[in-house]
Amino acid sequence: MWVVVADICKLLVSLFCRCSAFSKLMEDNGTVVGIDHINELVELSYNNISKSNKKLIDDKKIILKVGDGRKGYNNCGPYNAIHVGAGNISLLLFLIK
Repeated sequence: MWVVVADICKLLVSLFCRCSAFSKLMEDNGTVVGIDHINELVELSYNNISKSNKKLIDDKKIILKVGDGRKGYNNCGPYNAIHVGAGNISLLLFLIK
């Protein structure tokens, strides 16, 4: 039971944590785009980031999108780095192109 709860908690905070952490690693000098296909996860992440540092969202330092991350998001590219939370090497190679 605890494993399931831990997995659910990890899922719910993963997009929020990754985007916030990457933005802070860049010292807010770039833009982080977070993409997930689960609308509720994107909304939860948006709300949590807004609570802790709404300026990151307002200044477009963090952009959250609902979509298929496997297809990338060309509107903000090219990217200096791509983090794929779950995927294989062929997916990463596709995103790099």
